[in-house]
Amino acid sequence: NSINIISDGYQWRKYGQKNVKGSSHPRHYYKCTYPGCNVRKQVERVSNGSNTNNIVYKGEHCHGFP
Repeated sequence: NSINIISDGYQWRKYGQKNVKGSSHPRHYYKCTYPGCNVRKQVERVSNGSNTNNIVYKGEHCHGFP
């Protein structure tokens, strides 16, 4: 599943997923793996038939770019 290989340079750990009403693709939840960093991101496939993903970040990294 290509949704799991989205890379932005940071290290992420998947901690859950949720079915989204009106979409055949679940939303995936990730947390930054850097100790003490509380940034999270949500990734879901846009349900218009394309391979486009919608990514939402919450928080700011407390460390430099790896």
